[in-house]
Amino acid sequence: MVACDVVQECNDVGQLAPMVEAAEANLYEIGEEPGKVLADAGYCSEDNLEYMARPGAPDPYIAVKKDHKQRAEVGPAPWVRAPKGLTRRQRMERKLRTKAGKAMYKLRGQIVEAVFGQIKDCRRLGRFLLRGLAKVKGEFELWCLTHNLLNLYRCGLAAG
Repeated sequence: MVACDVVQECNDVGQLAPMVEAAEANLYEIGEEPGKVLADAGYCSEDNLEYMARPGAPDPYIAVKKDHKQRAEVGPAPWVRAPKGLTRRQRMERKLRTKAGKAMYKLRGQIVEAVFGQIKDCRRLGRFLLRGLAKVKGEFELWCLTHNLLNLYRCGLAAG
């Protein structure tokens, strides 16, 4: 995991910018450049698409609809230049319909969802043991830290 947080918001719309900034800060600290951002439809809003259009931002791939709805309405991949006057949401939808966009967004399930599955199911984090937002944040950060350490150990990178 590159960055993590716990919030008390009912949806993820307001979390894209803080998580991108946290990930960028962590990557810059180790001399890496953020390349791409893969996010599900819960992060899609005009404000977030505008934020990701800023100069120097990572290349975004943000679903504009829930996955099952997006797959049902996909249609053919665009092969001509985008017409002028498209909104940011329409441009993102068009980007995700290209071969490269489909391939890139498909990685989100392998990269992101697997981590949550490993932490929740394999390591049995069904619920937090502590109470209060600050304590839960600390507990979740500890779970994420140990997840990363286990990955390093299993890859043999911890020994070197």
